[in-house]
Amino acid sequence: MSQQQFKRDADKTKEELIEELTTLRAKVKRLSALEAENKRAAQALQESQLRFAGILDITSNAIIATDAQQRIILFNKGAEEIFGYSSAEAMGQLLDILIPQGVVALHRHHINKFANFNASTRLMGERQGISGRRKNGEEFPAEASIAKLNIGDEKIFTVVLRDITERKRTEQEKETLIDQLRALNKAAQAIASELSLDQVLQTIVEAARALLKVKYAALRLHNEQKRFITIGIAQEVSNKIETFPAGRGLLNPLLYQKETLIVNNIAGHPQSIGFPEHHPPMRSLLGVPIRSKGESIGALYLSDKEDGS
Repeated sequence: MSQQQFKRDADKTKEELIEELTTLRAKVKRLSALEAENKRAAQALQESQLRFAGILDITSNAIIATDAQQRIILFNKGAEEIFGYSSAEAMGQLLDILIPQGVVALHRHHINKFANFNASTRLMGERQGISGRRKNGEEFPAEASIAKLNIGDEKIFTVVLRDITERKRTEQEKETLIDQLRALNKAAQAIASELSLDQVLQTIVEAARALLKVKYAALRLHNEQKRFITIGIAQEVSNKIETFPAGRGLLNPLLYQKETLIVNNIAGHPQSIGFPEHHPPMRSLLGVPIRSKGESIGALYLSDKEDGS
C-alpha cells in the first residue's frame, strides 16, 4: 500500500469507517442469503428428481427416454425387469439393443419419421403390433406409445412400453378352449343324431384331432363293426397304402390291453415295426384304447402335434 493511500485511509472519519463496514456486512448478508437460496433450490431440485424417479419406479411398465441419436438417457426399474438390462448397462446404448434384430432398421426409420411429424405422441405398432428383445435375445409381444419433447435444440423421445406376453398367452388359451368346446359339441351332436356309424366315427376323429391339435388322427374298430377312419392323410396317399395298421408291434397294447400309449419317438421304440409302404412318416404317438362294457373294441391314434412339439 502506498503512503498516499495509507494517509487517505487514516484521514477517514469514524463515521465513514462505520458506513463502509455496514455496507460490507450488508453485502456479506446478501451473499449468505443467495447461497442459502441456492442450497434450497438445489435441495428442492434433488427432492423433485427423487420424487420423479420414485414415480417412474412405481410403474411396472418400461419407461425409456432417448436423445435425437436414439441413445438411451433414461431407463426405469420397469424397463430393467422387462428387458433384463440394468440401468447402468442400458444408459448410453442405442435403443437398437431392445429391438428385434430383423426390424432395427425399420424401427429407426419410423422414429426418424415421427421426429418430423407435427404430432407429439402416437401409439407404436397400431397395425401389426410390436415386439421387444430382452438381454438374453428372447423376443416378446409388446404395446407401446411414444412422445417427443423439444428441449432447446435437442429432441427427447420417451417410450412407455408394456410386456403383453401373459395377455397373448391367455388369449391363445381362450381360443384353444373355445375350439375344444366346439369340437366336443360337434362330436356330441353327431353321437346324438341319426347319422350313420361312419359319419359319427368321422366326427369323433375330427373332434379328437382338433382338441389335441395334431396332424394325424385315426380310429380303428376291430369288433364286428370293423372300421378304420383316418384324418390328415391325403386321399391320394391313402389310396396307395395297401394295408393299414393291424395291431401288431407298437399298437398291440392298444387293441388288446387297457393301456394308454404315449411315444415321443416311434422309430426308436423297441416294439416299433415301421410303417406300411407309402405311409407318411410319423414321429410321436398318443394311443387311447376304446372299450365297451369292459371289452376292447378298438383304439384311437393321434400323431404329431401341429406345432412340431
